[in-house]
Amino acid sequence: MRIKSLPCSARTSTGGCRSGSLWPGWRVPALPRQGINPAAGPCSRLPVPTAPRRILRSPSSGIIGDPVFPMERQFAVKFCSQCAGQVRLKVPEGDTLPRYVCSSCGVVHYENPKIVVGCVPEAGERVLLCRRAIEPRRGYWTVPAGFMENGETLAQGAARETLEEALTTVEVAELFAVVDVVHAQQVHMMFRATLVGDAYGAGLESLETEMFLEEEIPWPDIAFPSVRFSLEKWFEDRRTGYRGVHFTVFDRRLR
Repeated sequence: MRIKSLPCSARTSTGGCRSGSLWPGWRVPALPRQGINPAAGPCSRLPVPTAPRRILRSPSSGIIGDPVFPMERQFAVKFCSQCAGQVRLKVPEGDTLPRYVCSSCGVVHYENPKIVVGCVPEAGERVLLCRRAIEPRRGYWTVPAGFMENGETLAQGAARETLEEALTTVEVAELFAVVDVVHAQQVHMMFRATLVGDAYGAGLESLETEMFLEEEIPWPDIAFPSVRFSLEKWFEDRRTGYRGVHFTVFDRRLR
């Protein structure tokens, strides 16, 4: 996302458990072998001779993630970005997972998760939410967040997204929530933040922005599970005084 011109719609503000580490106590059972049929389109699975699939289980929440087996590819790579040659899906020498490899120059095209960074801006007992003006989930409420850009830190990205979407400046504090959104190939990282001043508004990607008390949060209209998780933990931490980091995993493939 790029910094946008600022509309003149500024206003004035008024007014589980601690997740901890995901790893202790986990077990890793083996499941039947499965693989990907790259010619059959996204989300197609065929029984092929690949490494056994393993799913992490948490003693408290059951199956919550699959960090071992490769993702179904939403967008197939067809041509090499280096030489424009055709690519094919195979396991490169010295690797263990299928990658898109150029048949002409041999360049390996890696697909890695993207980082989404955001914050929960607070002013007193209220938090700032934005109602999305873009898809996905247009019209639903979220915290200021978006994809991290090259050349910026996590905290700088959270502050930039808040300026873009809510036309306000924040003082970014510590990281408090990390959400692995496995099916979307993303990691969402949320910070605590405090509004600097009392002016805010709706940026180009927001229909409106508003300050909410906990009891006023429109929970049925929250845009994404990661945002709901972050808000729930933020208010929980406010009551308990906990200042650590919460972790969780969302993976639609396991539903």
